Amino acid sequence: MCRWGFYPFYVAQPFVERDIDTRMLADKINPNTATWASLARLPGIGITRARAIVEYREKAKASGGNKGIVFSCCGDLTKIKGIGPVTVKKIEEYLVFRDPNPAGPGAK
Repeated sequence: MCRWGFYPFYVAQPFVERDIDTRMLADKINPNTATWASLARLPGIGITRARAIVEYREKAKASGGNKGIVFSCCGDLTKIKGIGPVTVKKIEEYLVFRDPNPAGPGAK
C-alpha cells in the first residue's frame, strides 16, 4: 500500500502479452507479396506457418500460369498445412488480396 501512495501508477506484475500486438499491424498485408516476417506477425500464424505460406506461394509461382496471384481470397490460405477456417477467421481483417501488378504487363 505504501508503494501505491508514492507511485500511484506502479504495477507490481506488468501485463505480458502472449500474442502479437495487433495494433502494430498498421496496414493490411498481401499474402501474395509479403515476407514471412510480416506474415508471422498475424494472430495464430507464427514463423513456421508464415514460412510455409511463402514456400507454397513461391512453388506456385514457379509452376507458372497464375500471374503473381496465388491467393485470391482468405479461403485459399487453408491450402497451407496447419491453417484452417478458425485461423483464417482470425486473420482475415488484416489481409488484402489485390493484384501486385494492377497495370498488367506492358503498361507504362
